[in-house]
Order: sequence, then C-alpha cells, then structure tokens
Amino acid sequence: MKLLSKVIIRIKHGFLPHFINELCKSGCAVKLIESIEVLQNAERFSVEVLYDAGEQFRSVIQKLKRHPENFSVESVSNLLENLLVGGMLEVSGKGKFENKADYEMMVQGAAGMIIDKIQMGESVEELSGMHYNVAMINVLHPTSEKAEASKYIVHALTEKDSVVLKRFSGLNGFPLLIRAHHPEDIIKILRSIEESFVLLRIFTIEGVCDASTVSYISSELHRPIVYREFDELPLLLLYTVIKIAKKKKMSYDDCNAGMIGLNLAAIRLTRLLKTLGFARVLGCDNDERLMMNVEKEGALATTQENIFSNSDIIFLFKNQFTVAELSRIRPGQVIISLIDDREVDEEIIASRGVKDYIPSEYFDLGCVFPGILMGMKNSGISAIQDQQLLKTANAMAEMKGENLFPDIFSEVHAVIERSFSS
Repeated sequence: MKLLSKVIIRIKHGFLPHFINELCKSGCAVKLIESIEVLQNAERFSVEVLYDAGEQFRSVIQKLKRHPENFSVESVSNLLENLLVGGMLEVSGKGKFENKADYEMMVQGAAGMIIDKIQMGESVEELSGMHYNVAMINVLHPTSEKAEASKYIVHALTEKDSVVLKRFSGLNGFPLLIRAHHPEDIIKILRSIEESFVLLRIFTIEGVCDASTVSYISSELHRPIVYREFDELPLLLLYTVIKIAKKKKMSYDDCNAGMIGLNLAAIRLTRLLKTLGFARVLGCDNDERLMMNVEKEGALATTQENIFSNSDIIFLFKNQFTVAELSRIRPGQVIISLIDDREVDEEIIASRGVKDYIPSEYFDLGCVFPGILMGMKNSGISAIQDQQLLKTANAMAEMKGENLFPDIFSEVHAVIERSFSS
C-alpha cells in the first residue's frame, strides 16, 4: 500500500538535509520537493511524501513540529482525499451524452432498442448488465457494537475490490451491506436481490464460523456464490503451501501444519491440507466452537505452545499467542502470518533463525478473486468444491516467476479462469 500527502513547510536555512533524513529514517520517501518562497532565515517548500502507513507519517510530522525554531509545518493534505470524494467506485453509463440529440439516441434509443428486441423474441443477454453484475456483499449483525465504523470499513474494502474486479475481469461489482442475525435471514435477503446479478460474492459474513452454515446458505440460492474467507483466502494459502513445498522439497506426509486463531479460512484450509496428505493439522483458538469446528474437518485441537513446538508450517490467523509461546519457534519452520505485521515480534523470529517468514502484506486477494469470478461465470459452477481449489492452486503454482506471489498485473487471472474450464 502506498499513500501520498502534500506538506507545506518552512525550513530554516541549512536544515533541508535534516528534514529529508528524518523522513527517510521514518520509512517515508520524498516524491517531489519544490521551493515556493525564499525568506530571510528560511525557505518554504511544497513536499509530496510517499509512505506505507499513516502512523509513520504522522509520527515524523509530530517530531518536526517539536522543533519550531527549525521547522514550521503550515499544512498537511492527503492528495488522495479530493480524488476519493464520493467513494473509490464510480458508476456511469457507456453512452456519453452532452445534448438532447445524444440523450435521445444514446439513452432513450439504447433502452428502446433492447426492449424492441425482447418484444421480437430476440436474445438480449449480452445487452443486459445483469449478466456482468456481481453483488459484493457484507453481512453484519444488526446490533454490532461498532456498527457504524464497521459499515464504512467493509464498504471501503468492497469498493476497492469492485475497482479491481472491473480492471481485471470486466465484471461490474456493486457493494451491498445487509444486516442479519441468522442464516435464514441472510438467505431471505439474498433471494430477493439475486436475480439482478450473475454472481454473489460474500466479502464478510459476521458470526458465521462453520462450514455447514456456508454450505447451507449456498444450497438455498440460485446464483453462484463465492466467499472471500471460505474460498478465496484458502486458495491463496494453499497455493503458498504448494509453492513453498516445491521450493524446499518438502514431503506433505512428513509435515505438520499448525493454525493459531481460527476462522472460516482455517476450517477450509484444514480440509485442503488433509487432502494434500499432511501428516497432522493442529489448531487452537480461544473460542471452543471454532476448536470443535476445525476438529470436524480433521484437525487436532491443541495449544499454542504445542503448535509452535511441533509444526513445520505455522499459520497465524489471529494474535492469540504470547511472546514466550512465539519464542518456541525453531529454524526450518515456515511462518505465514495474516495478522497485522506490528503484532508479530519479528526480532524473535530473526533471533530464532526462521528464514521463511511471510507477513500479511503479501496476501493480496486482488490476485485471486477476479479470475475465480470469471471462471465461475464462464464454467457455470455454482459453488467451489475442494478439488477445484486444489486444481486451481496447482495451476497457479506452475506459473513461472522468481517471486513467491504472482504480480496482480501478471497472467494469474487468466490462469485461474482457465482452471475452472480445463
């Protein structure tokens, strides 16, 4: 992730190198610096700063403000804000019209032509957006404690995914937020809207933590349905395991996998790893329901200490471990983290000699879901079975490239799409 802000700052003569050094030490980078006014003892600059996280940028700005004799920060503006007013996603018609003649032909005429074809008994499937529209659905509880904050967070993330979907598949993503407590309520709402879409993509479904509920919801709907946590993330994790195993020449039947902090992705991944032939899959979570659900899929419920001590590949889904438990890792293990990078003590990992540590920043589902959705649309598959995920993960692992993860601008979308029909 890259962010860009513009800073107007007055810098005392001779302190410009110090200013640039402070930015660089904080992990920021100067994209553009321009002198806008020379004063008697200082100079005013307009500086565009690139950074990965807002916290690091705000920290260096606060540090500079503590030295007003050398630096005077006059204004700070995020250059993305003006662009994002109204959201990340823009919906507009294909037919552009600037005057009445354009309107009569490109809008009224276009709709009239489609209706005329229908009345004449002709097929208009390719002329209807319904066959290219994907519902990007978030399911939240009606009484969620952080309902308002959650609403805007999940909507921003689904808008982002809608932009990615359009760029790499041509499909139209429409973010939708629904509130429901029970699977029956979810099904009722989705049935009422599914006719407007060719596919349903569940971005998040608060409170669902077992595979049987996912299967039940899917079976009660007519449109194909894809789950971010139950289909897409397990695919990317499975691909990662296969790729690492090939590189390290690991034999599945000699490997133990451990999962700390469980969710739908961990439950699905358990089944997939057992199918690959892993000797054991270990799991632990503070929620007993999740422990029982992962046991149903073939995992052994255990402790964090046991997982760190006895697993060859460790998945960190939630931060449910102590520093002492993390310190039990050893050289040769592979650690795959899906939690905030700041929640993992990387110094401990380095001191224990673990070279294969993969932090969460590498797991970009933008490399996965456009190909999945196109593959499902073109193949007519209504739900993704385990064998399909295995097939797709192996196809991805055959892609050439030095990096562990495929670039979002690579052939990965086409490879995934083809795996559904080959």
